[in-house]
Amino acid sequence: MDTQDAKNLTEQAGRSDVVRTGARIGHAANGLLHLIVAYLIAQLALGSSQEDTDQSGALSLLGQSALGAVLLWVVIAGLVLLAVWQITEAVTLSKTSKRISAAGKAVVYLVIAGVAFFIAIGSSTSSGTEEEATGTALSMPGGQFLVAIAAIVILAIGGYHIYSGATAKFLEDLDKNPPASLTAAGRIGYIAKGIALLATGSLFGFAAWQHDAEEAGGLADGIEKLRELPFGTIILLAIAVGFAAYGIYSFAKAKYAKV
Repeated sequence: MDTQDAKNLTEQAGRSDVVRTGARIGHAANGLLHLIVAYLIAQLALGSSQEDTDQSGALSLLGQSALGAVLLWVVIAGLVLLAVWQITEAVTLSKTSKRISAAGKAVVYLVIAGVAFFIAIGSSTSSGTEEEATGTALSMPGGQFLVAIAAIVILAIGGYHIYSGATAKFLEDLDKNPPASLTAAGRIGYIAKGIALLATGSLFGFAAWQHDAEEAGGLADGIEKLRELPFGTIILLAIAVGFAAYGIYSFAKAKYAKV
C-alpha cells in the first residue's frame, strides 16, 4: 500500500457514519465536561470546591453516580471517535497549520479519554502530575528550555483562544453559523478559556524562570491562581460563566460542526 492509498483509506474512515456520529457525540461530551468544570470553578470561587477545576475533576465528579458512570463511558467513546476524526483531518487536509491543529486536538482528546477510562475503571488520578512531569523535564539537559517552550506553546494557545473568540474565527469550523445567541456563547467561552490557559502558561513560565517544578501546574492550578488576584472571586465567577458558555457552544458545535 502506497502513501496515496493510505490517505484514501484514512479519508474514507473520516467520512464513515460511525466516526462522524461519534465526533458529534464527542463535541457534546466536551460540552458536558466544560459545564461541569464551570460548576467546579464557581464552587472554588465560593470556597467549597472539592475537585480539581479541570477536565480531570469534571470526570471524577461525573463518575460519582450510577448515571454519571454510564455517561463516562459515552464520553470516552465520543472523545476517542472525535480524536479519530481529527486524525483523519490531520492526514487529509492540505493546509499545514490546519493539519497541525487537528493533530494537536486529537492528542488532547485522547489524553482526556485516557483519564476518563482510568476513572471509569476505578483508578484514581494523581494530583501532582504536572509538577512531576515538570520536575522530570527540569532535571534533563536543556530541561529549563523545554519547560519554557511548553510555557510559550500554552500561552500561544491561550492567546489564540482569545483571538478566536474576539473575532469569531471559531465559526470557520462549522458547516453553517448557529443562532446569534450561540455565537455569543462561543465568543465568551473562547475568551474565558483563553484567559485560563494564559494563567496556566504563566505557571510554566515561572517554573522555567526559577527552575522550580513546584511553580508549575495544570489548568486547575492556573484557575486557582486567578483567585489570588484582586477581585479574584469575581474573576473566577466570570471565568465559570465563560466555561459554561463554552460548554453550551460545544453542544451547538455537535450539531453544526464540519464532520
